[in-house]
Amino acid sequence: MKLDEYVEKTLVDIANGVSRARQNAPVGIAPASVDGISVATAQMVQFEITVVVSKGAEGGIKVFALGSAGASADSEHSNRISFEIPVYFQDKH
Repeated sequence: MKLDEYVEKTLVDIANGVSRARQNAPVGIAPASVDGISVATAQMVQFEITVVVSKGAEGGIKVFALGSAGASADSEHSNRISFEIPVYFQDKH
């Protein structure tokens, strides 16, 4: 899976989980306001990814599950990429 697909799927899955939890929970989850006061704040979704470059690697950054085919133990070089994405889990309106 390409890195951009991984980030997109992860964020959509998290947002869908929060949305379903909001519908089914007996308490307020990520409300837009409490007692008429806005509480819309960004939550930072943090990613930390290890990028492994090996001989014969194709272009682009791909994400592999640890131990999956395609991730090689005889790699030449690895780097960590860390980044955060602000997400507002409150209702869009």
